[in-house]
Amino acid sequence: MNCGVGVKSRSYTDEENDFYKIIKEIIQLTYPLILNLHIVLFKCGWIDPVRGKKVHPHYRLVDVNFNKLYRKDDPFILAQQPVQVYFTEYPSIKRDKTDWMVVCEIKARRVVNESKWIEKFVYQSEKVVPIPMVATDNQPYYLCDHNGLQVVVDLSMA
Repeated sequence: MNCGVGVKSRSYTDEENDFYKIIKEIIQLTYPLILNLHIVLFKCGWIDPVRGKKVHPHYRLVDVNFNKLYRKDDPFILAQQPVQVYFTEYPSIKRDKTDWMVVCEIKARRVVNESKWIEKFVYQSEKVVPIPMVATDNQPYYLCDHNGLQVVVDLSMA
């Protein structure tokens, strides 16, 4: 129940009239006589924008109450109209906020058609190329003691 949709008001500046809800059903209408036209509709049960929504005046955070539903018979929207939103529980210990959730608008990800990007030829070498060994210098390494004693360590393999 975390992701849903939101529809902006007609003015796109007034957040007071935005609608939010989770999609209940996705319907695809096909008109075969009109060049095989397909229209996708989302059926949603909307939250009442007057009783079920609050906008913080300073921070512009939107809180919604899923128990306050919009009672009008207009559940359908076109698939191009909504924005994707995320609902999260209200971060409050107070009991008056238990039914309320905070709305966060998120950017929807597009689906990439993978078959379009698959290459026919693989650009990799079938042979294993040997990597040359790195030569270390044969200078002695000194380990110093705080008492002033020095120990010479020979790291050569010979």
